[in-house]
Amino acid sequence: MEVMLEKTKDNRWSVCAIESSQAGHEIAVLDYARVIVTDLAGPTIVGEMQASWGLELLGDADARTIRGLGVGGTFYPRPVRALVYEEGGYRDEFGERVERGSVFILDGPSVYLELQPQHD
Repeated sequence: MEVMLEKTKDNRWSVCAIESSQAGHEIAVLDYARVIVTDLAGPTIVGEMQASWGLELLGDADARTIRGLGVGGTFYPRPVRALVYEEGGYRDEFGERVERGSVFILDGPSVYLELQPQHD
């Protein structure tokens, strides 16, 4: 299930449904998430949640919505690279712009790029 995530003033993440019976509505807030990014609209992250922690539902949710919020998902112990949002998109410490298809870790006020394991 695709969702939109926006940072809140209290350094949590607001989750709005894109595809579900609750499309266009804020359905949850959370502290930590693993997200496969499908689009970036300014600082707003659009993607599919793979895992979540500190999730607070803001109303009733069906089983599909709960699965789509990453409940029961796995956070992998992989290295990450800190990202900052600058005009034009998210960038790493080397100034490289991060594109969709990346895996982001949202951790309170911080956003990280999950680095994929290197295969020899």
